[in-house]
Amino acid sequence: MNRLTIRRKSKTTAASVILLTLMLTAAGCGGSADNGNRQLGSGGNAAVTENGNEAEVTPEVSEAPTDIGVVDTGTAEPEASKEPSEPVETVTKYLHGEGKYTGQIDSHSVEIETDKGIVAYQIEEELQKDIDALGESAQVEFQYVEKEVQGDSGVIKQPWLTQIKEVK
Repeated sequence: MNRLTIRRKSKTTAASVILLTLMLTAAGCGGSADNGNRQLGSGGNAAVTENGNEAEVTPEVSEAPTDIGVVDTGTAEPEASKEPSEPVETVTKYLHGEGKYTGQIDSHSVEIETDKGIVAYQIEEELQKDIDALGESAQVEFQYVEKEVQGDSGVIKQPWLTQIKEVK
């Protein structure tokens, strides 16, 4: 035989030995830890083990804890106060405007042409009746607030109508 064949056989043998060792180790570690004394049958308090010996079986009794799920460490932390220590006043600044109502953009916004240009105002459902009563290109007076909303480019101010009426 040449040296290549001998080298190939020795590598194959070494790989086979390693594989066999791993398989035996895995098989030995995967079983239960009963040390070869598996019970094949039981009659009363006795059982016959694999190696033929009879052994007395003592049933294990364990008491279930009565406080399952309850942990009392004895150190309760005080709850955070629901109210801030200093009252915070929310001041709503109502702004007023005049312009020409150009129409409703969608179910929650309208367009009004003002001296600043055409502006889209958000509306609440309560104002829908007043919006429906407006004529086409009606001159209107309105009251609104500016709400700060997080947008893609930072915080933006969004105008929300609170009142609107036609001026004749």
